[in-house]
Amino acid sequence: MSFAEQLGAWVPFATMLGGAAATLMGLLFVAVSINSRAVTEMGDKDARMLAINTFAGFLFLLVYALYLLVPNQSRNSLGWSFLISAIIQCRVILEDAVRIWRAQPGRSTFLHLVARQALPVASAVLIAVVGILLIGNWSTDLDLLLYAFFSLLIGSTVNAWFLLLRLSAPAAPGPARTVDVRDDVLMNDRLR
Repeated sequence: MSFAEQLGAWVPFATMLGGAAATLMGLLFVAVSINSRAVTEMGDKDARMLAINTFAGFLFLLVYALYLLVPNQSRNSLGWSFLISAIIQCRVILEDAVRIWRAQPGRSTFLHLVARQALPVASAVLIAVVGILLIGNWSTDLDLLLYAFFSLLIGSTVNAWFLLLRLSAPAAPGPARTVDVRDDVLMNDRLR
């Protein structure tokens, strides 16, 4: 099977993935817009970073799906597109992790970061590997993308859930409250 034929087989999946990512991005945008006061006035930088990171995860899914839909592209151009975007995705994730770590260093923060960032990081690594394999002409097998896309979709959806839990929590009266990064887990436990 030629590379063009293999890429053509991904069109239905990429179309569905792009549509789902765009829909989830739109829903997240609406949820954050409705609760914008909670994000901006509560002094909760972690919620703001969680919103940015979650939005970025859905945005990267949309971009990756669009790469697969570009007609008549070469293996090399697709590889470079994936590799550069995966590097940018890692940078966004790393910036978020550093901000959270600086705000509240410690073991619980580390576990929180692993829970929040493991799947998006795994997806970026897998997409970078696919990019390198395509650029080097070592493989045209795109099956690794399936695992990368699912891990990013699941990771971003879980982050969106934690964000919505945080936004729906009642605000404490008085000055801006600080929120411990463990609140995501605690809030989720209360809902069970």
